[in-house]
Amino acid sequence: MSRWLVMGPEKPLPTVSRSGPAKEVAGGLVFKLGPVCANCKQVLELRVNLDYFAGRLPKCAKCDQPINWWNVLVTMLQEAQSMQQSLALAGAQWTYFTIRIKPGENFHLDLSSYGVPADARLLSIGYTPVGAASLFPLEWHGNIPLRRPSMKTILIPIEITSKKEDIGPTEVAVLAAWLPALGDEEPWRDFVRALQSHVDGDYEALVIPASAAVESGISRLVKRVLLKHGSKERVEDFLINGATFSHQLNIVLPTIAALSGWPVLADTIRGQVNRLRELRNDLAHNGKLKTPLESAEAAQLLAAALLTHRYASLLMIQAQ
Repeated sequence: MSRWLVMGPEKPLPTVSRSGPAKEVAGGLVFKLGPVCANCKQVLELRVNLDYFAGRLPKCAKCDQPINWWNVLVTMLQEAQSMQQSLALAGAQWTYFTIRIKPGENFHLDLSSYGVPADARLLSIGYTPVGAASLFPLEWHGNIPLRRPSMKTILIPIEITSKKEDIGPTEVAVLAAWLPALGDEEPWRDFVRALQSHVDGDYEALVIPASAAVESGISRLVKRVLLKHGSKERVEDFLINGATFSHQLNIVLPTIAALSGWPVLADTIRGQVNRLRELRNDLAHNGKLKTPLESAEAAQLLAAALLTHRYASLLMIQAQ
């Protein structure tokens, strides 16, 4: 899943920083975000290969300490939410620019005029008045407010000071997170849904899309390997009527990996995927989880799903 491989350096935050130099566009900057080394805060290039799954951890280029991608992803998902940075794992980019709003004058905002591609999928947008601000922008909406951000909107300046003599033009910083138009295929679309649910704090809503994405990756891999040894009809019958996802994850996949000389998925990660599968079954059978999903567990489940799908994608290449 190459879309969630991001990279970077520059002014690191505790867990995430800007990935590489920002690109100047009309009126603003476009940049990516990536995780940082827990030891020295160097921005990391997030490239997970089979060596990692074989237990050979990469090392930080700055401090030479080993990097465990499991810990990196869990930390990023748990802590890096001030700018919804975990959306970087789905390939999100951020555009930053400033506008100037004036008293009594609506501002017509079109993000495509500030470097956001017209066909991009907008994930979030925020407005922050800068300096001695006297106005704040509110988005115009009709009788039924839109719950998703729009590429085009009308901003209404609202006075935020009672001193009429202080009211004047206000500079506003705008930060928009968006995804390039890379297609709407699965499982990328499912991971986007899961990550958006996570940044919204709706942890229950991430269970089904995250589970669907990882199940799709594993099933495609198992099918590709088995088709080398059986007919399409028999393989499909086996996968539909014989080997459930639990069987594929816990028996078929480890057996295929061991017999092929490939790394076997770590028990820690596989255990979290099993937990994700159980929660998916709870939702499917009961319509709700037995107990609410907490932030820390949600981060582990999502990290496991991302790494397991990456693992299956790498083995798909080996199985060609």
